[in-house]
Amino acid sequence: MIRVGDRVAHFMNMKRVGVVLEIFRKRNTKTWMVGGTASEVTLAKIEFEDKIEDLSVQDMFLIERK
Repeated sequence: MIRVGDRVAHFMNMKRVGVVLEIFRKRNTKTWMVGGTASEVTLAKIEFEDKIEDLSVQDMFLIERK
């Protein structure tokens, strides 16, 4: 489980290491299923050296616990 303050990296690019600033949920309104819409997506605001991005928590890999 990823928490605020943890150092994380994206699993497709392990060289980009950042710090989690905030974890929040966003309603996924763009995906439609047969029975309705998909559930909410959990995102993390991550501060990298060059910029801050909102990325899915599912795509993050824990590097170091605070």
